[in-house]
Amino acid sequence: MNIRLILIIIAGVFAVITGLTVAGLISVSRARWIALVGAVVFTVGGGAAIYFFSTTISEAGFDGLSFALGAFGGMSACALAGALLANFLVSLGGRRARSMPSGL
Repeated sequence: MNIRLILIIIAGVFAVITGLTVAGLISVSRARWIALVGAVVFTVGGGAAIYFFSTTISEAGFDGLSFALGAFGGMSACALAGALLANFLVSLGGRRARSMPSGL
C-alpha cells in the first residue's frame, strides 16, 4: 500500500460523504435513491481514474496535501456528475409522448 492509495482512500471517504449530501439535495424525490447510487459509483470510478493516472501516466512528484485536495475535488465532481446523470435518466424515462394539437 503506497501513500497515493492511502490519500485516495482518505479523500474518497470525504468525497463520498459530501457527494451523497449534494446528491440528496439536488435530486428529485422519485430519483433520490438512484442518484445516491450513481454518486457512489461515479466517485469510485473517479478515484480509480485518479489513482491510475497518478501511478502509471504521471511521472512527476507530488505534494501530499495538494494530491489529497485534488483527489477530493475530482471525486466530489464525479459524484455530482453521477447524481445529475441519474436524475436525467429518471426524468427521461418519465416523459410521455405528447400529441400535436389538431389545429396545427
